[in-house]
Formats: sequence, C-alpha cells, structure tokens
Amino acid sequence: MVRPSIAVVTFTGRDGQQQGLGTGFVVDAAGLVATNLHVVGEGRPLSVQLADGIRHDVTEITAFDRASDLAVLRIAQPEKPLVPLPLGDSADPPDGLPVVTVGNPHGLTFSVVGGVVSGVREVEGRPMIQLAMPIEPGNSGGPVVDPEGRMIGVVTIKSLVTKNLGFAVRVAALKPLLEKPNPVPMSRWLTIGRLDPARWSALFGARWQQRGGLIAVSGSGAGFGGGSLCLAERQPPALPFDLAVSVTLDDEAGGALTEKDTGVVSEFLVPTPLRCCAEHRGDPGRHRPGIRSARPTLAAGLLADLSLTVTRT
Repeated sequence: MVRPSIAVVTFTGRDGQQQGLGTGFVVDAAGLVATNLHVVGEGRPLSVQLADGIRHDVTEITAFDRASDLAVLRIAQPEKPLVPLPLGDSADPPDGLPVVTVGNPHGLTFSVVGGVVSGVREVEGRPMIQLAMPIEPGNSGGPVVDPEGRMIGVVTIKSLVTKNLGFAVRVAALKPLLEKPNPVPMSRWLTIGRLDPARWSALFGARWQQRGGLIAVSGSGAGFGGGSLCLAERQPPALPFDLAVSVTLDDEAGGALTEKDTGVVSEFLVPTPLRCCAEHRGDPGRHRPGIRSARPTLAAGLLADLSLTVTRT
C-alpha cells in the first residue's frame, strides 16, 4: 500500500504563511523523505505532513542534486515508525508498464492517478521516464509506482501541451543520494541565496535570491497582479551603465515587467514566444524588437508568474 509512505511537502514565506506545496515519499524509516529539488527550493523553511496528518519540520537537507532535480529531506524520527516505499530496479521500465502515482494536485492531498510508461527518453540532457497520465501542479516529487508497489521514478515535469503527458526522474538517480549523503543543516540552508539587506529590500513577497552575482525572482508576489518589488538601498551609479534583463514565462499568456528608479517608471512588454531578453546601455533608444522600455533602473517588479534575472556591470 502506497499511501502510508506519501508526504505533503510545504514551504512558507517570511510571514509564516504557506506559499506552496509538492509531494514527497518516505525512503527510510529513520526520517528521510525524497522529493524534487524544485519543490524544496533554496533558503525557505520546509515542513512535511505525513499520512497520519501530523506535520514535521525539516531539520536538514540530507542530499540534493540539481542535475536530476532531486532532494532528500530529514525530519525528526516520529514516535510511530515510518513506512518507507520500496525502491525498484535501476533498469529502465518496459514500455506499456501500468503505473500509479500518489500526490497533491492543486492541494488535493493523497490523490491517486494511474497511467502507463510510454518509454524512456532524454529530456533536457537526462534520461527520464515518459508517462501517459495527467500531471498537475502539486504532483511534483511524487513517486511513480509499479504493479509490485516499488518506486521506479519521481514525477518531475508536466507537459504544457497536453494533459496526459509527464516525465519522471528514474530511481537510478535517487539511489546515489541515499548511498552518499551530503547533509546541510536547515540553519545553513535558509541562508542560501539570501539578499544582503544592506543592499536590497524586497517588498510584496515572491522569491528574490542572489547567486553568482545575479538577482533572480520566481513565483507571484502579494502586490497588484502578483507584483513584487526589489529596491536598491544604494544610489545608482552614474550613467552610462549596463543592465540586462532575462524573462522566462511559465506559459504563452505573456506578462509585464516594470522598473522603478527615483520616481521614473518604465515598462517592458513581454511578448510570446516563451523566452526573450532585453539589454540596455543607459540609452532609452536601445532595445530589442518587441520590447518597449525607458531608462534602465535598479529595482524590478514582477507582474506575472515568471522568472527574472537582473545583472549590472
């Protein structure tokens, strides 16, 4: 039986309110839960609700791998024994194999859906199991289980084209994380990517982080239309200076990106297709086709569910 091994993985914002959830599953009775790394994210508090309804704080990230989008979380071992989900063989599953997954689509916890394995193919440079089954937000991190009750994959990607197409990371990618853990305490994990408050001030929520000199934002904020702001605490440098903005949309509905600097407001109109990039060099006349802008600034707002990267040189 799969349900006793399923977990609801949630993360909270600075206000302590739940901002999102995904799925995980118990892989060790000592308190290890596997899920997707994109469910865990970086620098945010996590909790795990087990099938008995009891919620547990995550105490460490036991292992993670960006390439395979997997993470293993540790919780304090509960009084009642945990029920780990058996792991299947590392060999590729046969085409047509009937499978099920249990997850939390749109917050509907412990929902079961069935499908079949359509094949194993390379996606984004890694071998993945192609699934003929509906995958929805909240299913990420859930186990793909074969008829013998063994986990053979972790649900990771849903298709934006059709409802009955998804992809799962193979169990072979999870086993090395369990065999050779590299634990990171939550006290340290929460500092990863945190903005320097002496230089930046984030308003209206969303996920603002810094990595490798880049500032990135993801998710929706609490402002109008899901807006969020990141304000520079320091004075901008003298013109001219370089500013590059990259926008990745979750769908083809389009979106808008606004910038604000000392009372001057400019706007990027982001068209389809999915990816576009605009680079400006202190000159309001320089911009890419399809992008309208005014002078570059040091604060950016998010008006759609998109990812944003701002770089300064």
